[in-house]
Amino acid sequence: MVRLLDPGSRRNTAGTTVHVQVNSLNAAARKPLAYTASGLPSGLSISSSGLITGRISVAAAGTHDVTVTARNSSGVTGSVSFTWTVTASGLIKGYGGKCVDDYGSGTANGTKIDLYTCNGTAAQQWALAPTPSGELVNPHSGKCLDDTASGGPGTKLELYACTGGANQQWTHQANGEYVLRSNRLCLNDPGYSTANGTQLIIWACADTGNEHWSLPGR
Repeated sequence: MVRLLDPGSRRNTAGTTVHVQVNSLNAAARKPLAYTASGLPSGLSISSSGLITGRISVAAAGTHDVTVTARNSSGVTGSVSFTWTVTASGLIKGYGGKCVDDYGSGTANGTKIDLYTCNGTAAQQWALAPTPSGELVNPHSGKCLDDTASGGPGTKLELYACTGGANQQWTHQANGEYVLRSNRLCLNDPGYSTANGTQLIIWACADTGNEHWSLPGR
């Protein structure tokens, strides 16, 4: 008999890199198994040892019904099914119709997050992770919109490796504000600028036009 342990429902944003091991009671008893899977979000694959890896494709948004099957040396199989929900990515539009942008399509920690004419490039693709993590992830770099300095009003925003910290956790309000969990400040276009390259900041939430932003892709 082959028995697999349920990894539980999975939730990720498009562009996220994942490592998920599917385990079994047989493996715990040192009996080798060969694994296969169906229904995985595009960009992911499973190894013969049951390790699911890869970067989830931007096109994989939606809920996927995944089944993992393992076969022992006698040909006996067992399987486990679960759902994998992928949050969509897309442009975040703000004041003047400009977009939140990863300057120069940078991938280095500390790359500035700026305002730029919407062009649909990878630098302007963002995904808002499901709560409670709430990270704004850039699939191109796999990094997050970050208040690196954990500062106050006027602190400039940067790209940084995703840590799950409160300085990367954003909540999108019904009025369009993105509120940062660490200090309850809002994503802000300073001075209502429409100039390409303007670095975005955090500021006191005031329900003003320069703090109104769309959800990714809307």
